[in-house]
Amino acid sequence: MLRATMTTKLLLVASIVCFTVISGKDRQKREVIGTLAGGGMHISDMMAQSIKIALKDWAIRTELEKQMYLSGFDKVSKGSYLWHRSMFMNLKEYSKVQVLNQKGFINLRALAEFEKLSGVPIHVMQNDFKLVEEWQKHIAPYCECPIPKCNPKYPYRTADGGCNNFHVPTWGQANRAQLRWLPAAYSDGLNVPRIHSVTGASLPSPRLISNVVHNAHMSDFREPKQSMMMMQFGQFLDHDFVGTPTNRGFNNSQIQCCDLDPTTRDKRGSCFPIPVPPKDKRFHNPCMNFVRSSIAPELYCKPAPRNQINQQSSFIDGSMIYGNSMKEQTYLRLGKGGLLKMTDGGFLPRYDDGDCIMESPGEYCFGAGDDRNTIVPSLAFLHIVFLREHNRLAVALGKINPHWTDEIIFQETRKIIGGVLQHIVYAEWLPLVLNKEFMTLYGLNSVYGKYNTVYNEKLDPTTANVMAGAAFRFGHSMIPNFLGYGAPGGNKIAEFPIYKTYNRPGVLMSHGGKGNDWIGEWMLDDSHAKSDRCVNDGVRNYLFMDHHGKSFDLVAVNIQRGRDHGLPPYNAWRKWCGLPPVIHFGHGPGGLVDHDKESIIRLSKSYKHVDDIDLYTGGLSERRVKGGLTGPTFQCLIGKSFANWKFGDRFWYENDFKLTGFSPRQLETIRHHKISKIICENTKIDHIQPDSFLLPSEHNHKIPCHALPDIDLLAWAEPSELRTNVFFPVPANPVPIWSNLGPGHFQEAYKHIAAY
Repeated sequence: MLRATMTTKLLLVASIVCFTVISGKDRQKREVIGTLAGGGMHISDMMAQSIKIALKDWAIRTELEKQMYLSGFDKVSKGSYLWHRSMFMNLKEYSKVQVLNQKGFINLRALAEFEKLSGVPIHVMQNDFKLVEEWQKHIAPYCECPIPKCNPKYPYRTADGGCNNFHVPTWGQANRAQLRWLPAAYSDGLNVPRIHSVTGASLPSPRLISNVVHNAHMSDFREPKQSMMMMQFGQFLDHDFVGTPTNRGFNNSQIQCCDLDPTTRDKRGSCFPIPVPPKDKRFHNPCMNFVRSSIAPELYCKPAPRNQINQQSSFIDGSMIYGNSMKEQTYLRLGKGGLLKMTDGGFLPRYDDGDCIMESPGEYCFGAGDDRNTIVPSLAFLHIVFLREHNRLAVALGKINPHWTDEIIFQETRKIIGGVLQHIVYAEWLPLVLNKEFMTLYGLNSVYGKYNTVYNEKLDPTTANVMAGAAFRFGHSMIPNFLGYGAPGGNKIAEFPIYKTYNRPGVLMSHGGKGNDWIGEWMLDDSHAKSDRCVNDGVRNYLFMDHHGKSFDLVAVNIQRGRDHGLPPYNAWRKWCGLPPVIHFGHGPGGLVDHDKESIIRLSKSYKHVDDIDLYTGGLSERRVKGGLTGPTFQCLIGKSFANWKFGDRFWYENDFKLTGFSPRQLETIRHHKISKIICENTKIDHIQPDSFLLPSEHNHKIPCHALPDIDLLAWAEPSELRTNVFFPVPANPVPIWSNLGPGHFQEAYKHIAAY
């Protein structure tokens, strides 16, 4: 293989950079693209050669994965801790993720090879339009992804979130790359995670950081005013806007990274195991398995560092209830009356490919819009409640408007549920996470009595990698060690360690289905763990523990995930948020001013330099702002995310848009439909506090369920003169088409997106 000399490489880089600035003539620009490197290889030839090498490497890795599977190395017994972890992280539609990962790998590997051959760093390449265009021309056959074809007259959200923005229809769509607010921080600029300190030493093991900084023995344990429902709704919400799959091996097998020699492990590419410190009190194997997240191909095949897939739509749209594709929706729908499938007992439908542990006859795995629905019984409770709420509203709408078709009833009910969810999030839940200052700063407060049209078509609402990989994981500190059954009056019937409830639907189905209501009663009357830097052992030491006693550390996984995703360290995000950067491990000016002294000591014991601090650890260990659940860095990142999901959503429930919005009467009744009423109407709980996210108190005492206002579905009744006609024509749901854009179209697409 011919390679350019270092001198020629530098000249080539300089010629591209200088020419980009000085000249605008296409003819001359193309001469630069044709510049000869050492040995007579043109830029175009280098690109073609790089792609050949990438394709060869993919074939080699595929064969290696096959051998690992056939040898039995990657075959994991169902029910083991490794199996549960893998099933949880690889969410759905394996074949689709595999295709996306292959495209992302080829693009990334070819970029790395091109940088070697040409000496052109990726940041230079990204800023040279003609070079980018040439790259896209070569790489397009190997990385192009579906582009939605939009119908502007379609009145509902698409199943996958596409076409929310008509100018950039992929914004917020499922199975797209996550959004980056800061450039990725990889040690090679492209793909290799940070493993070294800025001092040159190795970064500390995530498990070591977990033990030193996040051990729950230092926690105050319980939140004094908020209920478990607050914590659990947060996880339910999280699964609406993010789902990051990890790589799988041959035949959808679970990749094993421990017990491999370093050479083989490096060849696998997907392996990034967590070192376990010597004499660890819980884990005796020096290696904790960790598989990297699948690679997302970038929009229009643009050259960029490794990024990750989001399998969920980015919007708060109820996708954890309805799924993120037409295939999922079709599976979940009953096909008549606008209903979703539900068992006679009112539970989620059976899903034979689910990840669950069945301990008694009659138990089965649950199917829902999100496959993580039974990770803990308290999460499944909310899935069940919202399934029942959908069907309750659908039945009523069918009676009010008997001429409506199955499709219209389903879509109108889904639209109502989406609006109700948005209002619950922004009016009831989020104000307990962010304080008043941040709610106001980001324009997140709800408005009553009028429309609040806020849509900004130039705002990208795609879920940010930093939100998915770090900031919104603050809720892991709120998970208690024990779950329980409750009874009216706040009495606790039973209590069991959380690690004994993972993936066990029987906890809800027990006692003739009463277990579901008992879980609900318990969540209303018990508090969640305190939101601080400490994480309880139920998830820090015993995550997915199997019958052999083997498990994971969720904190260590979170920290390693941040490095895998190329998330810049804590200090970079402080600067991005406009907060004073940290210069030293002190508590005075220039120090860790948002940390208490104990946290500073533990951070200084873990890290050699303040610029090494991982965002998850640095953000979680900050002192909480007054009136909020996190410190200022996470307040900033969470606030920005929820602002994007509000202002960047064409279907935001308060927008005054005739085709997609609600009538004034409909909007007003949605604003009065609380989570407490939804729980009441879909369980046998008959007394409840008006604010379910807060514990019962003098100012939030339990009242009869009938005292809470229900949603007024007569607001959806059609005038009698319309009832003899079709409600309105519903165009076919837009479907993705495979783009066959040529290089010229790439140019136009880039210009278009640049304007937004």
